[in-house]
Amino acid sequence: MNPIRLMIVEDDPMVMDIHRRFVQSFSGFTVEATAQNGKEALEALKGTDIDLVIMDIYMAELDGLETLRRIRQDRRDLDVIVVSAAHEIDTVREVMRLGAFDYVVKPFTYERLSQAMEGYRTYLKKKGELDQKDIDSIMRREARRTRDGCLPKGLSAIQLEKVLCCLNESDLGLSADEVAATTGVSRVTARRYLEHLVSIGQASVDQEHRSVGRPINLYRII
Repeated sequence: MNPIRLMIVEDDPMVMDIHRRFVQSFSGFTVEATAQNGKEALEALKGTDIDLVIMDIYMAELDGLETLRRIRQDRRDLDVIVVSAAHEIDTVREVMRLGAFDYVVKPFTYERLSQAMEGYRTYLKKKGELDQKDIDSIMRREARRTRDGCLPKGLSAIQLEKVLCCLNESDLGLSADEVAATTGVSRVTARRYLEHLVSIGQASVDQEHRSVGRPINLYRII
């Protein structure tokens, strides 16, 4: 299966960078284009083959809702996952009516965004006829029965994003001490975030044996 070509539409540069780093760490997806608002996104779509758009709602120039309307009016063969702080019922309903694949509300955990992207990848892999189990898997009915985006007690979505960014910047893996120093938390707190990422399959951990002292756990983005 060819990589899924993705565009990120987000007006906050820091959030844009976090999204890009996350997508680059997620197997099977590649970031083909980025845009800071809907106007830029529609222009970029004219010359770029895109399968999936991750898009905010609140943006200057042209907001996400109007951008999605224009995408559908043009009958573009692509899908959209909305990632936004907008959670008003009318907005959510309109996004769903316009055929968005998923809707992730900020602040969120990357476990929740992973679920959306994994669901989309499963959707593209399916061939031929689908049975009810396949459709339920694609529509994420089981996931929707759970508390999406719920972190273990004491962990925050913002700090989790910082830890993810920290890991993304290292190809060799980082220890809890190194992550703590970079993100400004204690070693114990850093290890809690790292172990959480391991538990949800977003990071791996290996032991590095050194000539002196105990082996050190090194964490890497998967």
